Amino acid sequence: MNNVPPFTVSAEAINLHPIFEHLPVENMVYSNQQQYYDAITASTNAGQSGPFVDFMLEEIYKTLKEHQGSPLPNTEDEFDAKFGKEFGVKFGVNERKVLLILASNPSSSDGDIAEQVGLTKRGVEKQLKKFRDLGIIARKGSDKTGHWVIVKEDEVDSSDNCVLRSNNIDLESMSLNYDELKFIRQDYIIPDDKKLKADSVFVCMSNGSKQHVGKVAYVKEDMDYAFGGFMGLIIPKSKIEGKYIYYVCRSSLFRQFLTQIGNGIGITNLRFSDLNNFSLPVPPLSEQQHIVEELDLLSSIIEKKKAQLKEVDHLAQSIFYEMFGGPITNELTDVKTAGLVGSITSVILCFTICFIVYVWEMRRINKSIKEIDELEQM
Repeated sequence: MNNVPPFTVSAEAINLHPIFEHLPVENMVYSNQQQYYDAITASTNAGQSGPFVDFMLEEIYKTLKEHQGSPLPNTEDEFDAKFGKEFGVKFGVNERKVLLILASNPSSSDGDIAEQVGLTKRGVEKQLKKFRDLGIIARKGSDKTGHWVIVKEDEVDSSDNCVLRSNNIDLESMSLNYDELKFIRQDYIIPDDKKLKADSVFVCMSNGSKQHVGKVAYVKEDMDYAFGGFMGLIIPKSKIEGKYIYYVCRSSLFRQFLTQIGNGIGITNLRFSDLNNFSLPVPPLSEQQHIVEELDLLSSIIEKKKAQLKEVDHLAQSIFYEMFGGPITNELTDVKTAGLVGSITSVILCFTICFIVYVWEMRRINKSIKEIDELEQM
């Protein structure tokens, strides 16, 4: 019998009854490490899991007996009341507990949190690191005298501290937009490693919509903007062009990679450990620069063609309305105000002219669409 991680035991117990969700299994094992390993050894020697099951059942019984009569905390309701759905992802029971403790007592030490939640100190450290990496919490002051800050609670209507989030990357153009900016308190000091850097790639690491996960925007120069939780920044090493990485992340090769790690259905959370598994083709620097120049040119042509398509569409609509009026009010069909529409011959003439113009414009549209398709396939 191989070693059984505590979280596996906890997951199996939860499947049996929801009350086990509140069991501090990791802490139970930590407090009885030797007995835990002795039980595993005994089960291995016996070739069956009896000794290990007996040990775990005994520890579960003692823990339940200790807390018998105590009301189970509804952490999820308390968490939702405190933060609503602002964080954008689903947290586990212990993660919610940790965040609630930090919100109510920002000066809590790792040991204090571990004791209250029922985790080991190391387990708490892992959770705090996760929250910091996501940009949910930040540390103000030193490790000994400082305190924790939940970034969401620091949001204000306006300040010089601006935070970019997932919605600030346009999905269609894969570029930065500055709609719906978020601001945090003026006195909050944003760490340099949380600001956008020149020649880097801004990437969405987590989103409720799978199509937004992995979307990117190129950052041309240093910007005094912070990036919020669930966002990441890819900073290239030497001899790699940041914009080359950006174009690779826009390719079908990268989208296929995201589908593969999501088991064919896409993902809602992207980790840097996942990105490390992506095989990035890296040609010589001069070739990267040449590729970037070509793709910049093609992107410019594509954007111009898309703009022309919109203009053609508006032109076709305006010609039709000018001749026949709107589809609802149809004010131009009044014989008194529409000179040519006063007879059947005039109506046929107007219709014929409009049809010819329409066919001509559609040919232009189809030609532009074909050109765009050819450019995007190159």
